[in-house]
Amino acid sequence: MQESVYTKGFPVSWEELHRTAKALAWRLLEEPKFDGVIAITRGGLVPAAIVARELEIRVVDTLSAISYHDNSAEKLDEKQRETVQIVKAPSYTKTGKNWLIVDDLVDSGGTICNAAKALLDNGATSVYGYCSHGVYSGKALDNINNSVLEEMVCTNTIKPNFEVPSSMRYLSVAPLFGEAIKRINNETSISSLFD
Repeated sequence: MQESVYTKGFPVSWEELHRTAKALAWRLLEEPKFDGVIAITRGGLVPAAIVARELEIRVVDTLSAISYHDNSAEKLDEKQRETVQIVKAPSYTKTGKNWLIVDDLVDSGGTICNAAKALLDNGATSVYGYCSHGVYSGKALDNINNSVLEEMVCTNTIKPNFEVPSSMRYLSVAPLFGEAIKRINNETSISSLFD
C-alpha cells in the first residue's frame, strides 16, 4: 500500500478561517487605505479574498512560495524550514504604494518576510503583514523584527508565549465570538455574520 504524501499539521475549519479573516478585516477598517492585497498561496487565498471583499479592495494578486518541502515540515531542521523560494512574484505592486500581505498562519515568519522583501523589490513602498493565526515558532520574532514589514498583525486565536514587540500587534476576535454566542443563545442567525 502506498503511503499518502499529504498530512494535516494544523487543522482549521472553513468556518473558523472565514470568521477570523472577517474579524481581521473589520479591525483593519481603522487602518490606512491599502492599494491592494497579496495572497500567499495556498493558505492565504481564502483569507485574502475575504479581507479584500470586506475592505472593498479591488486589486488582489498572489505570491507563490515554496517553504515546507515535501509536506513534511516536522522532518526538517530549523534552517531547512526557514528556506523560502519565491516561485511567482506578484505582478501589480508597481501600481500602488501600500500593500497588505495575507496568509492563513505564520510559523517561522520566513514566507511572509521573504514575500515582503519581494514586494519592495518589485516597486511597493510599504508592506504590512497580516495572518489569521500567529504560531511564531523558532526564530519567528527575529525574522519579523529584522524584516522590511512595517507591521505584523494577527488575530489572538493563539495566545503569544512571549512579550509582544512593537513591530507586532494582536487583534481580538472576542467581539465576533461574543456576537456569535449571543445569536446562538437568542436563536437568531449566525450566518448573517459572514455575509
